[in-house]
Amino acid sequence: MTGGLGFIGRHLIERLRVDLPAATIAVYDGRISYEPDAGIASEERRQRERRVREEADVFVGDLLDPAEIIRVTRLLRPTHVVHLAAVPIASLASERPRWVVEMNVGGTLSLLQALSSVSATLRRFVFFSSSFVYGHFKTEPIGEDAPCAPIDLYGGSKLVGEQLVRAFCGQTGAESVVIRPSAVYGPEDTNRRVIQRFVEAAFDGRALRIHSNASPLDFTYVGDLAAGASLALRATAARDQVLNLTAGGSHSLDEVVRLLGGHFLDLKTQRVEGGAATPRRGQLDITRARELLGYRPQYALDEGLSLYVEDLASRREGLAPPASAATGLGA
Repeated sequence: MTGGLGFIGRHLIERLRVDLPAATIAVYDGRISYEPDAGIASEERRQRERRVREEADVFVGDLLDPAEIIRVTRLLRPTHVVHLAAVPIASLASERPRWVVEMNVGGTLSLLQALSSVSATLRRFVFFSSSFVYGHFKTEPIGEDAPCAPIDLYGGSKLVGEQLVRAFCGQTGAESVVIRPSAVYGPEDTNRRVIQRFVEAAFDGRALRIHSNASPLDFTYVGDLAAGASLALRATAARDQVLNLTAGGSHSLDEVVRLLGGHFLDLKTQRVEGGAATPRRGQLDITRARELLGYRPQYALDEGLSLYVEDLASRREGLAPPASAATGLGA
């Protein structure tokens, strides 16, 4: 697994330890952080790495270093690969476009080239893409067969990654599985996704900044995504499939704020302009994952938020969430 020290990777490894207790799991990760290395975010990353090292063999290295990745792949000769290593924050595509392309496209290509020397043992390659590949949602819910028309560099880089993976697997005979998640949230996220920003702001007593033109999102609890990805790695029916793995619903940012109001008294909000470069999104159709994998998301948004708030409270020394508001929303 590449990127296994990250937010999604840590949860997926935990799930695989339950679903595949006898499997040997190896992680290749560059230990790249995507926000300032300070405070609770730094401690979250340290805790994640400690947990991963208890469950997997960890190799630290640069995915763009051909010699190193070839050395590791030849040492491990993996039968299954999950490729998570990528820039996980879409907004960075406008700030550091060359770096995003190097990581999301160049990193994927580097890995595939390294795997070509051990392709005889490789059976399945699972690639984590993004709902950003659809661009503006033309229908809702949107299915995997909808045209892909990304409007930004981040979505474009993920779509190129999908194409590289399918081409490589077509040549080598390995099975490919492409996963398209959306708006993932949950414990130990340090990548500044919207729910993380909202929850941390609520704890700190800061205003939750709501973009005036933000579209509803298919917010997906990380535990559900990990369960679906485990099925995608193992299920025969997942062979050569593209799969939306989300909660299968959509919620506005105002709904998120309303639910958080059940956990925090005197929640403050601030409406700001912005988000124009972000594609209009919404609900994804998860029928294919339900039918082929038996995928069943377990966490509604209110349940996932409650778990996240409780977890973050336990990690912040001396800090607990205020008593639930009288509305009774949330937990």
